[in-house]
Amino acid sequence: MCHTSPSTFLVWSLLSSTLFVFLVSHMWAFDRFRCLKWGAGSGSGAFKRVMTYTYLLSVPLICTYSIGFTYIKYSEGWVDLPGLGVIPKPYQFWTPLHQRMVFPLYMLFSVAWGLEIVTHLEELCFWLFLLRSTSGQGETHWFRSPHFKLWCVGSLLGAVGIPLVTVFKRQDPLQAEAWTFLIASSGSLLLTLLFLPVLFGFPSFLRRLKAEGTQRRVVLRLCHFHDINIIRVSFRFVFVLPLFVLGLDGVLPNPVVNESLFWTDILAFAAALGCCSSSVMTLLIFFPRDLEAEAGYRERTTHGSIAPTEAGGPAGSEKRGPIPHRPPRPDSVASFETPQLTSSWQDGNRGYSGYSASGYSAQFGMAHNEPPNSATPMVRVVPGDVVEEDGTAFQLFHHPDHVNSTAALKNNQVDLEDGLAPEDMPHILPANMPSPQHKRARPTQQWNANAHSQGPYQQRAVYPPHAGRGRFGGPSPSASAPDVRASRLTVHPMVRNYRSPIDLIDSYYQTSGGNYV
Repeated sequence: MCHTSPSTFLVWSLLSSTLFVFLVSHMWAFDRFRCLKWGAGSGSGAFKRVMTYTYLLSVPLICTYSIGFTYIKYSEGWVDLPGLGVIPKPYQFWTPLHQRMVFPLYMLFSVAWGLEIVTHLEELCFWLFLLRSTSGQGETHWFRSPHFKLWCVGSLLGAVGIPLVTVFKRQDPLQAEAWTFLIASSGSLLLTLLFLPVLFGFPSFLRRLKAEGTQRRVVLRLCHFHDINIIRVSFRFVFVLPLFVLGLDGVLPNPVVNESLFWTDILAFAAALGCCSSSVMTLLIFFPRDLEAEAGYRERTTHGSIAPTEAGGPAGSEKRGPIPHRPPRPDSVASFETPQLTSSWQDGNRGYSGYSASGYSAQFGMAHNEPPNSATPMVRVVPGDVVEEDGTAFQLFHHPDHVNSTAALKNNQVDLEDGLAPEDMPHILPANMPSPQHKRARPTQQWNANAHSQGPYQQRAVYPPHAGRGRFGGPSPSASAPDVRASRLTVHPMVRNYRSPIDLIDSYYQTSGGNYV
């Protein structure tokens, strides 16, 4: 773009500098730059480090390219040529120093574009691999899959091939610019087009995950990333199409678009907007912030397992603070009692004793009242925790006015706002609460004469005598508990532990005969 106006590179400089400032601020809010360390995070390997440095290095390279050409363009200014009028000073009339600066700046731009292709090719291959693996097709191991091999080959071609084009055409800066734009934009346009099937197939992928009982946080995060990806792909077209037009027109014997100052400027402006906007979307996808952890919510882990650290930061690095939220009034919680559990369930859960809060919902007053079975992972809930609809328990500090209630405990009345000691009222809660469509055993409301004198705690939710022992305690119309567990195995471990397309910790799962164990 050495033949464009100075204002073109000024726009590129402003947008790329804004992108760099956003990058620094986001990485600071993400984990205080700890992710930039090679050994950051437990279980993170070289793959994540390579992808992190690849993306983060491309942003300052674009800034340097834009600011450098802005300085040259405004230093050279405009010139009045007979028959052409006042135009930006052509490259042939520049000072020798500025002419020598052209090739290094073009090399920075080509290297940055090659690194960007590496980044976007990895995301494309990752989602194609995940969609096929989750549907039961193809390889289940990322580093042995053909998608990973395709990424390796494509990354090598992009990171090495684009700078080589600039090197081979360095004798003529205009031709070097045209061929660099044409080759690089062709590769980026191909990747963007190949990403369209992923976008169109993602809604059905999300529906399948929800039907198979994937955690609510993972599904919501994937829905959020799907929306961001739609915006990102749209800006990718805004970025690559203008440069493809400029590059294709530049290699023709008689260029048309490049001879018009209006069209070169407007296409360059659009490319700058698309490049920086899509890079912002990529940053949000690769390094997502865990707003729940930053707000002070702490998810409780299941027995026998360690929940992975959210936001990709090192384990134990999050700051846990009080939550500026108070649970609802105690009179909004209905008491309920646990039905008689089968001996098989008790044998499979030796740690269980006391009263079950399995019927409690996040709405403080809605009771599913469906006991768990041995197939459901258990999590210990301390009274006063906030429990989401999917069973996720979040630590919540008690209000100073909370009072223990021994009488309510003896009558199976659970007051989740009272600060009862864990040893006085142990609770076992399924890690995945049933969704509304899974309510199979509806509780009945009975008058509790013993609790009549205790104020609002006068309703008791009791199981109907015919309640079965399906996945969530009720009769299972379509599948038994083992069948449900078998269907859950189709959810790829990378989906269950999903944080970002580059945060692929291989130790989360093993493969055995094509099944996840």
